[in-house]
Amino acid sequence: MHRFVVVTGRSGIDLLRAVSPGMLGHPAAVILICIDWQEVDALGVKRHHNGVYIDVGTAAENMLLAAEAFSLGSGPVTSFSKAAVREILGLPDSLQPELMVCLGKRAQVQPFDRTRPRKPTRLEELVVWKDFGNGGNDQTRQLDRTSAPVNGATQGPA
Repeated sequence: MHRFVVVTGRSGIDLLRAVSPGMLGHPAAVILICIDWQEVDALGVKRHHNGVYIDVGTAAENMLLAAEAFSLGSGPVTSFSKAAVREILGLPDSLQPELMVCLGKRAQVQPFDRTRPRKPTRLEELVVWKDFGNGGNDQTRQLDRTSAPVNGATQGPA
């Protein structure tokens, strides 16, 4: 249901940058994730089905994780003109550009360091367990690392 278009030439990447305000830096390559509506229709999937769009995100996630494993810099871009990208790359009408993954050398200074927390975030500050097992009593408790494993999971080394 999806197609991937890889752009590696400097002139092509520069044209994409011109219509993509969300693209920071100068990536060595751009992978455009497109929905292939002709394939979606052939498979009988409803066009409004969320799974079509969720798969775009999971494909991007896998690309970003793979880039990290290879020590590459990477970043997703959704801020771009779909019509302009379609025109620049000569995409057929059946392909709808949805998301770009930029790849290249890691930046020495991250452009959005100010959005990172000022202090490390602890797991206990992020995860709250809802306990509905007490006769419907909706009690909230913070994650207790000493409690029994959840759903049969094993605990890590002591």
